[in-house]
Amino acid sequence: MRLAVVGLLAFWCFAIFRPFLMPLVWGIVLAVALRPAFVWIERATGGRRKLAAILLVVVGLGAIVVPRSCSRGRWSTACAAFRRDSRGKPQDPACPDRVAQWPIVGPTVHETWNLGLDEPRVRP
Repeated sequence: MRLAVVGLLAFWCFAIFRPFLMPLVWGIVLAVALRPAFVWIERATGGRRKLAAILLVVVGLGAIVVPRSCSRGRWSTACAAFRRDSRGKPQDPACPDRVAQWPIVGPTVHETWNLGLDEPRVRP
């Protein structure tokens, strides 16, 4: 009976812990991977561990936040494909003129994109 209770308790603890397992694993991976960078920053700051940790966190967050905030403009352009006009029909966005300036494929992509804008959509 005691073994069954211990087994049930172990299963219950694992069920509670399971959502946190992957973040824990990623935390361990990042800690091991970033240890050399932390040691280098710590030496560069004269052995100040707190300052090295703060700098590492700020650089890490910057590596995530800056590209994400720069992609906001692209996201709004992608969402334009799902806009609807006043009649509820899908509204195709026109191709930006800067696409035509891309090397090699730009003029072809620009022309192909804008080719079907004036034609009505055919739906099966």
